[in-house]
Amino acid sequence: SGIISGGVVWILGITRLIDCANMLIPKCVIAGIQIGLGIKMASKGCSYWTSGGWTDLDGKATFLVCFVAGAFMLIRTKLPAALVVFAFGVVLAIVHMVEAGARPLSEGLQLQIIVPTAEEWLHGLTEGAVPQLPLSIMNSVIAVCALSVDLFRDPADGGKGVTRASVASSVGLMNLVGCWFGAMPSCHGAGGLAGQYRFGARGGCSILMLGIAKIILALVFGQSVDVMVVHFPKVVLGVLLLFAGVELASVGAKSIARSPKLEEDLMTCFVTAGAYIGGENMALGVSAGLIIAVVQRWEVLQLWCLSHIGSIRSKTPPEATAPGVVVDEAAASPSSLAAGGVGSTSQF
Repeated sequence: SGIISGGVVWILGITRLIDCANMLIPKCVIAGIQIGLGIKMASKGCSYWTSGGWTDLDGKATFLVCFVAGAFMLIRTKLPAALVVFAFGVVLAIVHMVEAGARPLSEGLQLQIIVPTAEEWLHGLTEGAVPQLPLSIMNSVIAVCALSVDLFRDPADGGKGVTRASVASSVGLMNLVGCWFGAMPSCHGAGGLAGQYRFGARGGCSILMLGIAKIILALVFGQSVDVMVVHFPKVVLGVLLLFAGVELASVGAKSIARSPKLEEDLMTCFVTAGAYIGGENMALGVSAGLIIAVVQRWEVLQLWCLSHIGSIRSKTPPEATAPGVVVDEAAASPSSLAAGGVGSTSQF
């Protein structure tokens, strides 16, 4: 499924068809996805509160210590809160490993080429790729690009935000290559970008350093990294997930607050977020938001259709035009439609 999904997303990127998909998604729907995903991340992080008792190493006391320390560092200092909390989690993981008698594995990094069978290709297509593609396109490309523009400004205006074509191509390539070697399907999720930004990452160099550190860990420690991950305290991860979710939801809320049609867009935004959270399905949330957006913009869509009918008839002989049909081409011109919201995410 990762190979198939990656191939489709890669094609959408190199052909720039991903920009056509983006034109059909209103900004208020994207904001709803960001808010919904942020709330889900924050609630998932808080759910680890019940994973242990007050005196457990992976319990409520550890959660409180990490939460208070993380909040203080994020709000009152310029210390790298995520690095400090993560380092504390590593110490607890080592203590947990010693208590459990776990030993590091001597096996190094193991890579083998995996060639799926015909049955696995079919199962991956029907059970993995088809359900996953809407999530990959929305969260891994459209939502993350919208978030990067909100955080770093539009690259068309000299900002450092990323383009949809580059992100789609990157997501597609890393899945097309990595999945043949047993890698998990991966993406550039909006939640990850929000978390990195919240904890201090402001440029590409920070992500480059993170990638190098992960490669070194995999090459040096190999399978021993899995043992560390198993014993890493879930409550520490929960605190990091909480702050990352709050950042993502905050960006979505700020985006919708700048809308010139706030009252209309709030309804679309909250329907999208509610359907996504309640149905636990991003495609369901996007579909619900799009339905509300279409109903709200019905008159504009009618003008858009009339403009296309008028453009077709203008190319036919005058006698081919039905009598009594008058099209207001000025009101339905491409520029006025873009300003009204059809095909323009800036007004949607």
